Amino acid sequence: MTDIARSQPRPGRLRSILPPPNPRRWAAEIEFLEEIPPELAIALWRMLRRTRLWAAVPPPARKNLALPDAGAAGERLAAACAHAPKLLEAFGTFALLGREPEAVTGSQIASACRHVQAWAEEIADAVRGTLA
Repeated sequence: MTDIARSQPRPGRLRSILPPPNPRRWAAEIEFLEEIPPELAIALWRMLRRTRLWAAVPPPARKNLALPDAGAAGERLAAACAHAPKLLEAFGTFALLGREPEAVTGSQIASACRHVQAWAEEIADAVRGTLA
């Protein structure tokens, strides 16, 4: 089998790896991720990727998105919570997204994303306040 054939997704199999966003459009977000603890940055990045994948898949196929290592993913989210306890509820939604993606609703995901955004804006405002 050629390397090209191995790198192609198999029919009926969902690709779970999304390309990274265009760095020019996400410069501030990437800079923010570089400023927070690595465990938290990685958890947030993974949540973004999982959410984008979940949104791109039709609802009947979402059950196929369950993570094979959902327990390990939950442990990583718990470690991230140590750095951002205010995100506990949002992380709970994202943990459910990894375990039972078909059970999560769009409004739950939207609420979790708004919660993360509000937290990030609060952190950014605090940083700006110390620089002023």
